[in-house]
Amino acid sequence: MPDMDLIIDRHLYVVPTLLEIARNYVTEEQSKYVDECLLTMNSDQKELFEVVRELVESTTINLNDSSDSSSSVSEEEYCQKKIIWFDAFGGTGKTFLANAILALSRSLDKVALAVSSSGISATLLTDGVTAHARLKI
Repeated sequence: MPDMDLIIDRHLYVVPTLLEIARNYVTEEQSKYVDECLLTMNSDQKELFEVVRELVESTTINLNDSSDSSSSVSEEEYCQKKIIWFDAFGGTGKTFLANAILALSRSLDKVALAVSSSGISATLLTDGVTAHARLKI
């Protein structure tokens, strides 16, 4: 008869929460990556990056305390300010820019999840996964 403690222990593992995954970055390393990316961005990439930087740095949402309405925004306002779409031909640096934006958010200790519609594109994003895997759909 097998030892039941070993069987149970072998199947127990800690599954990190989505927030723990999203915050598992060293902000200094992410900031250094952003600085390196800025050196090689073209003018169009820099222009969009600066728009996103302004939005990310200026918007905060208070997830812990709903009583302080002066420093938090409504969920609708938050989502409206955070949806950005960029589209271009292949080979123009969309993935490079997306990874720089992810690093920017993570360098500011904000939650940034890289979600993509296909497995190939998900592998190109830093810690990217498909929407099906991340959102369990």
